[in-house]
Amino acid sequence: MSTVPKNPLEDNDLIAYKSFLLERGARFQQEYARILANYDSLRTYADLHKNLGLHLVQEGAKRFWRWREYMPGAAVIWLTTERFHFQRHAKQRFTATGDGYFELILPYEAQSWHVCRT
Repeated sequence: MSTVPKNPLEDNDLIAYKSFLLERGARFQQEYARILANYDSLRTYADLHKNLGLHLVQEGAKRFWRWREYMPGAAVIWLTTERFHFQRHAKQRFTATGDGYFELILPYEAQSWHVCRT
């Protein structure tokens, strides 16, 4: 009866993949270090979907859409659509909020597809 190795790197059947496994482990450690440096925790990084993208916001009686994107290399971001012939309009320019984040506030009526029809 053979013993099951505790570590895949000790498994003789995986010896041909040892360099791949070591490289993959190193990439994981680098990415994990980057996440901790930029977001303080893996949980904060995993929760980015709660703040990025398009979200319906209700503040008191006011309802609006907030669209946030993370684009650290961008200087300016515009929302362009086929409806506006892909032209840039001032009201569709995202505002830089710092650290590579951009935000666009849209009126509630701007997104007609959110209404459920039966």
